[in-house]
Amino acid sequence: MTDTTDHGGGSLLRNSHLQALLRTLVLALPFAAAFLYGLWTYHGSDKIYRGLEAHGVETQATIISKRIIRSGTDRPRYAYEMTVSFTVGDKMRRGNVSVTSGFYDRHNPPDRVTIRYMPHDPQTRQIDPAMRGNAMREALTVIAILLFIGVVNIGMARGARRTDGARGRSNTSDDF
Repeated sequence: MTDTTDHGGGSLLRNSHLQALLRTLVLALPFAAAFLYGLWTYHGSDKIYRGLEAHGVETQATIISKRIIRSGTDRPRYAYEMTVSFTVGDKMRRGNVSVTSGFYDRHNPPDRVTIRYMPHDPQTRQIDPAMRGNAMREALTVIAILLFIGVVNIGMARGARRTDGARGRSNTSDDF
């Protein structure tokens, strides 16, 4: 197999392999991002919920207040949070806990709710079991968007390759 060179003395074959490698890396990037984000989410937020499920201690907490946190201007997003107080041993704890909109609507101060917290770290706590599913839904949405971008990129690359191939065939037919 002979290696053709361009006018600058570089290898066209090496350049085409490099271009193919770069094209493959660019096309694989959204898929890799989706995979890494999924791993990060699973081992990050879901690890907390698994820990609470396996080792958490349950007690009663009193809802002191609740609030809605709005972020964004064009398409605002809302987060729901409650301030609760609960006893760990002989010490009264107080802090904020994220909840789903349904839980927020169903409970008001001074309702008592079940809280689950880590015995070695009472700052790790939850009062709304649906938050785990909510976090996973958000993660799956991001993953689906990244996968969609990857599929669209592949479709666009195939379309560009067909266009380049057709252009190359039409250029060679004009060389008579």
